[in-house]
Amino acid sequence: MASEAGLFAATKKFKEAISILNGVTSDKFPLLLSRIVSRLHLRAERVFSDEEEAQLRELLGVSAAQLGTILDASSFVFEQAAFHVAKPGVLESNLRDAGLGDTQTEAFRSVWEAEGGAFVNRLREDAWHPPLALEDFNWRLNLQMGRAPPS
Repeated sequence: MASEAGLFAATKKFKEAISILNGVTSDKFPLLLSRIVSRLHLRAERVFSDEEEAQLRELLGVSAAQLGTILDASSFVFEQAAFHVAKPGVLESNLRDAGLGDTQTEAFRSVWEAEGGAFVNRLREDAWHPPLALEDFNWRLNLQMGRAPPS
């Protein structure tokens, strides 16, 4: 279980991410967060395609680097919440303590409340059910032969 004081370390990079997240004013932000949390368990796939990222940059009015920071920071928030199995209220208070604005904090809380349990369950299933198909097999034989000279 998460403690009130321990979800997010106040690193320079996290503070920069909070600053960028506070600049997001779109009413589509909860939809963006919902998409992130619904696809975050798929490690081999990106959350958004290149075309979708271009649309997001235009919608949110951010640069490619800022969008990358938004996506990375949002993913980090949900991963930390899942790791600590944080309740929505604990996530909300930790985000407020980290300096995230009320609108953005509420978006994270509502998405986590709606989809957090399913996300944690997907992570548990992935951890206990690895792929069942063998993808590759490789072997090498190192054989050294020697011969003693006749005496």
